[in-house]
Amino acid sequence: MKLSPLIFDEKEKEIKKWKTFYFKYFSSKSSIIDKTKRNSILSELKHLYKDYKSSLEEKSGYSLISEVSNLEDKLFKFLTKHFGESILKEFEKHPEKHPTRIARNEGFLPKVLDAYLEIIDDKKSLVNHHLKVLRIIFNIYKNYGIHRNISLRNFKDFGYYNVIIDFISYGNLKTEMMYHVEAKYLSETILNAWENRVNLVINGCIIRHERVQKIMVTQTVFQEDEIPLLAEKENFYWNEKTKDIKRYIKSCTDVTTKMVKNPYLIPHKSIRVKHVSPYISLSRIEELKKIENDQFDLNKLIQLCEELNNASRTGSTYSISTLSRSIIDHVPPIFSCESFKEYVNNIAPQSIKKSLLHLQNSLRNISDNHLHSQAQKKEIIPTEQQVNYSNDLDVLLGEIIRKTES
Repeated sequence: MKLSPLIFDEKEKEIKKWKTFYFKYFSSKSSIIDKTKRNSILSELKHLYKDYKSSLEEKSGYSLISEVSNLEDKLFKFLTKHFGESILKEFEKHPEKHPTRIARNEGFLPKVLDAYLEIIDDKKSLVNHHLKVLRIIFNIYKNYGIHRNISLRNFKDFGYYNVIIDFISYGNLKTEMMYHVEAKYLSETILNAWENRVNLVINGCIIRHERVQKIMVTQTVFQEDEIPLLAEKENFYWNEKTKDIKRYIKSCTDVTTKMVKNPYLIPHKSIRVKHVSPYISLSRIEELKKIENDQFDLNKLIQLCEELNNASRTGSTYSISTLSRSIIDHVPPIFSCESFKEYVNNIAPQSIKKSLLHLQNSLRNISDNHLHSQAQKKEIIPTEQQVNYSNDLDVLLGEIIRKTES
């Protein structure tokens, strides 16, 4: 259902409000964020919000005034330390005061009582205002200034495509990339040429059709000024000096299967390219990307999984072996263990122990041989079957997701 202009404008106003607020107070100049520090700030903000809320619900009279004064002092010092003094201006927009109470009886004491009750009412109103501002600060900071309305945008009105083309040039695998391409250009300049088996022209570079190894197309409704928000969330560089275009493109929704109608690829003789199911399930990788854990940064694990898929796609069996070994050596601290062997033998659930023992014994022995064997008169190159531990690794990644999400 198409949104009315009024609703449409209101949704965009909310998006603009969030990103303006984030850029003003929170944005990292490098785009790379210390996740541990960030999670600590979020935790403290949550505690401050709970303290304010409980003071409003549990305190009254003078105890409310005293408690709120202490909380204000603590809150303002915390915000100034982490975000700068200017953020305190958001708390200065005081709510409207309650109407002045009408004295129930003439006389000094009733008037004093009414004045006191009016002060309490104003203090409660101020606490509610602070709660509202704190909730806004927490939500914007937690979501990197990315309002949920962005995901509700109509692709027809806001959408762009991104393209990555891998191709062979003078025996080397090279890449050309374009981001925020309009549908017409993508169709007429890239996809039409590909489907008709003619040379591609991208970024002024002529790419011979038979040299193309892979075309990846993603789509997004993020606008140019919103990419830095996504960069901070996904932890890649996007600033005036450095733009990690590949990471941005891969952070968007993959629509390759839908857009590239004729996926015929002619493998170059020096690089074997196969269209097979990913070695590591793409849904597993997406699950890992969504996890925010206070103790462990999963970016390296995600990168190892993505490199495993690239190695599998090109038939790089030695790389598959060593990358798989790297994963089981990397993850023991997540399970509070010093080694993968300790985890398998002492902590892993019985229902999956067989799969994990296969990684510990078979994978480790085979990868040791691949890593440490020296040159011989006759080399036996490992087959894909020999290094296929994808099912067992999927079981392990499932346990990692369960552990880090809790």
